[in-house]
Amino acid sequence: MLATLVIVGCDIFCRSTNAMRGDLPLAAFWCLAGAILLFSVPAIADASTLRRQRLVALLVLCPVAMPIFLADFASSVYAAYKTAALRNHEELRFDSARLRSWVPQDWLGQDPNFVSKNGKPLILTTNDGIRMLTSLSRPDETVFCLAYDNPFSFALGRRPAQGGALWLDLHNNISTHHPPPESVIIGHPDLLMVQLSNDEQGNTTDEQGNTTKTVLSLYPDLLAKEFTLVGTSQYWTLYRRRS
Repeated sequence: MLATLVIVGCDIFCRSTNAMRGDLPLAAFWCLAGAILLFSVPAIADASTLRRQRLVALLVLCPVAMPIFLADFASSVYAAYKTAALRNHEELRFDSARLRSWVPQDWLGQDPNFVSKNGKPLILTTNDGIRMLTSLSRPDETVFCLAYDNPFSFALGRRPAQGGALWLDLHNNISTHHPPPESVIIGHPDLLMVQLSNDEQGNTTDEQGNTTKTVLSLYPDLLAKEFTLVGTSQYWTLYRRRS
């Protein structure tokens, strides 16, 4: 009964806080919980029983948990190696002193939705937005990005916009059946950056573009009533809040 409660509690907690929908190594929870229970023996237990239970706990813990720990360690070592190897190489960089030392790597995985969020596409998209904001806005104006993790406030050294969701994910924190109030979605920024969807750039539509289209369909008067068009670049459309 105790083991069941421990596992159910861990599972509920991790699933409820797993906003990014990452892989959850639930086998590790089983392993750790079982090891804790085996290590927790009554004070009256004799030495032989204690040794047997600890041996069983180690036999359960090591085969399940060690691959997870080793994979994390290998990832850290590889990241450190790549950072040292690329630090002095001539690579495409961000047009921001605050981001210049960061060199994101190209996405080599199978999910195509991450291609535009990594490596050269990410740098090109960010630099395009930085240049547009530098030329078409004032340093005291706050910026919010619709359905895009906002790098511009930090990159340009501006104060963050008031309120708004840090990120938007369709069917995660955005519901088409029960949409939250508009103020919860974007807050009260001076400027609104809307990324052109991939199909508008001549490519296939990705998940991020679908989220943008869904948000604009849920709030059809958002841009017309609250904002006025300032300009458009290769990747972005910039709006300014009406006075």
